[in-house]
Amino acid sequence: MGPDDPRRRLGRLRTRPPPSRGDRYGGVLLLPPGVPHDGRTVTESGFRKRNLYLEDSVLPQRWAGRAVDFPLLDDALLRHRIHQLHAALVPAGDMLEAESRLSFVRERLRFHLAGLQPRAPGREANRLATGLRELLDSRTDVGISLSEAAAVLHAHPTHLTRCFKQTYGLPPHTHLTGKRIDRARRLLLNGHRPAEVATTVGYHDQAHLNRHFTRHMGTTPARYQRTIADRGGRDCGRDRSSSPVRRRRIIRRRDVPGRAVREIRAMTTTSTSRAPRVPPPPRWVVRAAHVVAWSTVPSGVWRIALVLGVPVGVMEREEFLAGFPDHSPLIAMAYVLLIGAVAETASYLTLGLVRPWGEVVPRWIPLLGGRPVDHRFAVLAASLGALAVTVLWWMLFFGGLLTAPSPDPGMSAGEVFFVASYAPLLLWGPLLAAVTWSYHRRHQVRAGV
Repeated sequence: MGPDDPRRRLGRLRTRPPPSRGDRYGGVLLLPPGVPHDGRTVTESGFRKRNLYLEDSVLPQRWAGRAVDFPLLDDALLRHRIHQLHAALVPAGDMLEAESRLSFVRERLRFHLAGLQPRAPGREANRLATGLRELLDSRTDVGISLSEAAAVLHAHPTHLTRCFKQTYGLPPHTHLTGKRIDRARRLLLNGHRPAEVATTVGYHDQAHLNRHFTRHMGTTPARYQRTIADRGGRDCGRDRSSSPVRRRRIIRRRDVPGRAVREIRAMTTTSTSRAPRVPPPPRWVVRAAHVVAWSTVPSGVWRIALVLGVPVGVMEREEFLAGFPDHSPLIAMAYVLLIGAVAETASYLTLGLVRPWGEVVPRWIPLLGGRPVDHRFAVLAASLGALAVTVLWWMLFFGGLLTAPSPDPGMSAGEVFFVASYAPLLLWGPLLAAVTWSYHRRHQVRAGV
């Protein structure tokens, strides 16, 4: 390396393959610029290595001191991420994936050399993921770099990638590849040549398209086009990107002399065509849903206490029983329990807006079990329910109960108990409306709205 070699300004990562028979170590060796080394092995068996040269933006000079003190990093996660980066750099053109892999390598180096912990996605994850998806969908043919997207969305590249994967279940480069393959399929069905399709969807050449198309579809673009033409233009093939098993390879190797061992390996891949998952609800929404579910319990306890003769104010037991046949306390108790069960069931349905059973009907329910819940119907029903209970309880509470004339000045202990029992019902409508709005927004994120 000469004095004018630009690599003198760069740090170097040297990785070794994972441990195998006779190998004692597989890890990462960090060599900052200016550190003398001869590259000799310490064992007679030798070693294999792969070098990765990093710029100052990835490995700043201020980290060189700790890198000199602790150059050997026994970190399986770092080594795996460097391996992924090498695999992304070998085929030219996949710069979005390479940039994403490099950002995670830098994050791991910051953890070792500067003690900086990675930041977990928060409430901003859905907003950033949606913004990145819109950028990728609008620039499918020309592509976009991760640094450019991070500058537009005002987020760190690593954090942006992590937010996208948490929201949609796959990294940004996989989503972009899936969009390009889907467009390539449509162009091939319309009779365009594979070489023309490759440049149209954003790949450098036909070989670049062939590599990704074969990985996702299990066949080359030309063979796919011929097969569809033989079937009369009907796409009857199965997109292997939507299956958890991409392909099965039968490998024959000889572990025992004279005996061939037959191995079947299932190669798996992450689906790029599956629908994005519904983002999880924020913590405050979950808490609000639980408050709604418990808001009807105090008033139910008050009604039961009234039937049992406990002095609860506002109304006497005999006055309440006068409205039932023969002043029967059993009929009154059955009525109170029925009203309480209906109110508690209605409030408990709010939890369906923040729980998985609100997305798919439980299987034990007859006729509807196992069917997905239409979120539009759920939003409509919950919105009408929030409006109804808000008008009912607020008008009843402020328009009747609290304004009723009382012969005694002040409030008795029973009246205080009554107000404390029915006041939580005032939260039912507003909190249900807030939970419903959050449910609606999360499903808009899944639909890409």
